[in-house]
Amino acid sequence: MNRLRIVKDLTGVPIIVSFFVLFSVSMAFAFSSDCIRCKTDSVSDLVCIGATKFEVISKCGQPDYTDVIAQETEKVEILNYNCGEGQIIKILKMKGGKLVSIEDQHGDRGSGPVKCW
Repeated sequence: MNRLRIVKDLTGVPIIVSFFVLFSVSMAFAFSSDCIRCKTDSVSDLVCIGATKFEVISKCGQPDYTDVIAQETEKVEILNYNCGEGQIIKILKMKGGKLVSIEDQHGDRGSGPVKCW
């Protein structure tokens, strides 16, 4: 009788399981850096790099703070979102009316109800 044998690594966990976990974790980090999930009322929506300012505001609501920076020949609009109690504050940068980056404001945590993550 021929049985399929699963090769195990030193910890005894099948290699295929280890690969799946590693792949899932790496995909989660890749996904989270390009998108933000916003909650308005009872609905949550995903906003990703390339979205227009209209899409960002319609899905995430008005930002808690905005700023405009002149950078060479174009302006950069900074939208700050307080994501809620214990959540990291998100900084969204817009150029030419499009979302170009989503960053975490390290060290500062939000307050109030959870609005984004």
